[in-house]
Amino acid sequence: MAAANPTRVHLVERLETLINAYNAGAIDVQELFDRLKDFIGEMTEEEHRAAREGLTEEELALYDLLTNPEPKLTQAEEVAVKLIARQLLVKLTEAVASVDWLRSQETRGHVRYQIKQTLNNLPEAPYPDQLWNSKGSCPTAWCSLLGPPPISASV
Repeated sequence: MAAANPTRVHLVERLETLINAYNAGAIDVQELFDRLKDFIGEMTEEEHRAAREGLTEEELALYDLLTNPEPKLTQAEEVAVKLIARQLLVKLTEAVASVDWLRSQETRGHVRYQIKQTLNNLPEAPYPDQLWNSKGSCPTAWCSLLGPPPISASV
């Protein structure tokens, strides 16, 4: 789940904290069991969030990158950002579909360009320049959501 959406890393960290607390003797088996039940409930809720938001898991991952930890959006802005997440997924998928985009400077530049062009459509009010720049500054994070680059036939 965290591999598909980097904004879910907190779930992995929370599970590790629970296990470490148990291993250190800070909580007993019953407490660990109770906390794990709560944790599983939270994971189930998170798994259903994509459907509730009307997005695929990949679109949700991009939406989360655009909205977490900020900005807070109005309902109309949420709709606009969801549309942009969908558009960005299509553009990124097309840009990296047939090449190992990490190895080619030209392709990395094209990916950056596609991200910036798509992010230009974000609502202006919740995305001041500094926040806008931070959202589009790491194409590796964006494209890592699409999985590993294709294996090249020529080695």
